[in-house]
Amino acid sequence: MFWNARSLMVSSWICLVLAALRSPVGVAQASAEPASDWQIRSAVYLYVPEFSSRIELPGGAFNLTKDMQDVIDETDKVFMGAMSARRNRFSLFTDFLYNELSGERSGLTALPGGVPALPPDLSLNLKSETDLLLWTAAAGYDVHSNERHQVDIIAGLRFMHMKSSVDYQVGSPAGPLLAGGIEDTTDNFDVIVGLKGRRTFGSDSNWFVDYYGDIGAGGSDLTWQAFVSGGRRLGRYEVVVGYRHMDYELSDGMSDHIDFNGPVFGASTSW
Repeated sequence: MFWNARSLMVSSWICLVLAALRSPVGVAQASAEPASDWQIRSAVYLYVPEFSSRIELPGGAFNLTKDMQDVIDETDKVFMGAMSARRNRFSLFTDFLYNELSGERSGLTALPGGVPALPPDLSLNLKSETDLLLWTAAAGYDVHSNERHQVDIIAGLRFMHMKSSVDYQVGSPAGPLLAGGIEDTTDNFDVIVGLKGRRTFGSDSNWFVDYYGDIGAGGSDLTWQAFVSGGRRLGRYEVVVGYRHMDYELSDGMSDHIDFNGPVFGASTSW
């Protein structure tokens, strides 16, 4: 089920389900360890990024950009969430983001970025729609841990589906002169590697900093992501504030570069 974004962006976003991963040690100990030894955490969060896409056209290139206010105003549907599972030194996690955006701009005298201005007395109306799906699934292995700090190396997959369409109309004082539209769909699977970790602070270790980074390629020429957040543990719950950046370099399709960056506000619970 989807919700209207203007009400959802002040409430929770929904999580996905994550399966468990067992190491050889874990399998040997499975009969002796209760199910509660699995550490499961699910998160809901609000991510409102700035969005930029460089679009190549026969007549030139321009940058399609949306700031955070544009994303809030133009979002029609959203569905996002994350979940992780850990046992001993092994872990699994997944993150899912879906967003539908639509917007209109009228009375433009030029396209943004790299395209010459229109002749005098001409104006441009644009209507854009974007469907974006980002899904990451990976496994991790603990390579360093103590009472204050834990670091995992990770490997997995990221899938991106992005469908963009732009309808345009060029007008003059006498009326419309030219109208048309362009559409492009990108579907990419990429193999990613990286690391993630947590450093705790305070006498009770309830304050923490999380960090995450990955890099990969496959369907994309290059993709990378970086995320850092700070938070507070409140019993089985946690609240976080952070910043996330994701970048794509592409060779197929209408867009050759896409990036997202913006703040993250979230909450999670464990069991």
